Amino acid sequence: MNKAEKILKNLDLIEYLVENFKTYYTKDISVEKIITFLYQFKGAEEVGFVLKLLSTIRFLSQEKILHLLLTIVSECKEEIDNKNSKFLISSLGQGQDSASIFTYDLGKELFDSEQDSLDSLCTVTNLGIYLQQKKPSFLIFFDDNITSGIQLKQFFTELLEETDKPEIIRFPLSEVQIDQLKKCKIFLCFAIQLAQECEDIICEIENKYQLNIELKAGVKDFTNYLDYSSPIVTSIEESKKIKKMVSRISRSLYMDKKWGKHKVYERLYGFGNLGKLTVFEHNIPKSLIPIFWKTGIYKDKRWLPLFPERSEYKKLDDFHFDQIRKSIDSLKKELIDNNPSLSRKEELIKEKIDDTDFWSIQESGNSIILKSNNLCCAILQMRPLTEIERSSSNEYQITSISDLKKGVYNFKKNVNSKFQSILDLERRNRFSQYMYFLKGEGIVSHSISSKFIDDSDLRGDYTLFIFYTVNERDEMTPLYSARSFADEIDISNEISVTERIKKPESFEESLLTKQMQNVSNLKDGLDMENTFVMDRLAGRSSYGFNYIKYLIFRLVYSYNLKSGRTTIVGLARKSPYERLLCQYLNLGFVLKGLTYYNIGTTEKIPHWVIYSDLNSIGERSRQQRSNNIVIEPRRIR
Repeated sequence: MNKAEKILKNLDLIEYLVENFKTYYTKDISVEKIITFLYQFKGAEEVGFVLKLLSTIRFLSQEKILHLLLTIVSECKEEIDNKNSKFLISSLGQGQDSASIFTYDLGKELFDSEQDSLDSLCTVTNLGIYLQQKKPSFLIFFDDNITSGIQLKQFFTELLEETDKPEIIRFPLSEVQIDQLKKCKIFLCFAIQLAQECEDIICEIENKYQLNIELKAGVKDFTNYLDYSSPIVTSIEESKKIKKMVSRISRSLYMDKKWGKHKVYERLYGFGNLGKLTVFEHNIPKSLIPIFWKTGIYKDKRWLPLFPERSEYKKLDDFHFDQIRKSIDSLKKELIDNNPSLSRKEELIKEKIDDTDFWSIQESGNSIILKSNNLCCAILQMRPLTEIERSSSNEYQITSISDLKKGVYNFKKNVNSKFQSILDLERRNRFSQYMYFLKGEGIVSHSISSKFIDDSDLRGDYTLFIFYTVNERDEMTPLYSARSFADEIDISNEISVTERIKKPESFEESLLTKQMQNVSNLKDGLDMENTFVMDRLAGRSSYGFNYIKYLIFRLVYSYNLKSGRTTIVGLARKSPYERLLCQYLNLGFVLKGLTYYNIGTTEKIPHWVIYSDLNSIGERSRQQRSNNIVIEPRRIR
């Protein structure tokens, strides 16, 4: 696999990253920019490493930073209020520094009146005057982050001593003001603490200047994400490879600094070689791994960082992005140019799939297994859980795969152990995939309700499709699962809108309201006996859509056609680029509206409801066969 193919196989992840990072101050994070950034690396393996690092980045919006600061500053204020004491609040830096942008918002949230805010908020420029006039007992300094503590040490040195070339504070405090400062308890509040070493620096400052300081942080992250101890690095060998890649590129990018070897060495993985993966919406901490924020020259070409630091961003004024731009189309063209037979090979595979006659290889009870080459589909006829089974299965939350040992085999008729093994494997796979999916959607979940694994939400008989591959050693690898049902209550629960939305205020909200009304009316016109309702094609596999997903779709299509069904209703998860929806529309489906689907947690995910008759799908499928089946959509604006 080359790097173009690796990037194309991870488009879903890239789209998620765009959504996560799109508010970065440069306002230019896009699919094309991330693709172009990734293309600068050498080979598929390095692209994989960078994608792993990118997906681990902690991106803190201004709203999130304000929340973290407000939480810890409020704790300090509560302690102060209990003692009925005076206090001052100031950012650690001048008005143009990053932390100062939160001063106004903090004041608005912390104080009831503007006058109270004016009496308590100050800057380092007028701190001395406020100390002398207000005579506070407490002083709260805040900033977005603290790493080594070196800048903090510089701050207090300039605040309390005469220095030749001050960088932060132009004029130090007077003796009277220093005496008042020493009477204060000082809270140092940071949204995030990125290194433990700063605590030693704070002790040093306390002892040197006889101050009373307490450190508070909203989040603590002491992980070096390039070390083997990092949760994302799977082996010592992988850690070595990632570090080698980062140091090779960083060394080249730092050439414009004219630093000595020792100073460069201390910054290869970010300031202090801390290997951090934290990005702020308004800037980056210098402890961030340099390949993400540093400009420079690498292999005789200008390097395009994804999150340029503000001073580095100015160096990109003469940078022409169009000259190095990479897009989805250009990567596909590169693959075809390197392998001219690829396009024809795909077409032949699709023709073979369309002509395949799927056959039964095993039957047990009402359940069967269909096979095409090494792809198998277990079609399991299931019944609803009894009240006893339902109450038993709903008593616990699944937090790990080991919890799945407590299972209910609600087959419609007795089946042999092979089918039970397939169901066990699918449940374990479904748990792992959905926990991964929820993380990708930004949903924090430590457990999944057991009813999600046991299909306890259905009241009538249903069919469970489990797609899996079998290798030469007869080992099964589950890929996707789907279920269909014909019970009116189940269908109503599936596609009826239960999500309340506020009164429409915009065109988009009005459109969503109309789409939800369309869904509510859909089931009234359905012929239940001849309709195949598929609520999901759930799974995340390394196989590309053009092969395995198409094969799965054709299998389901053929099965239902032979079963005498005429229509299909399904769900397609809503996403920023609507790639999944476009895949279905290209196959002949019609968009009917929007619903909210509970996938096993308290969160409800928006899904498009799609509808088609089987003949339309067949005609559209044949029309698209000479093309690429999936027409890649442009971004929907």
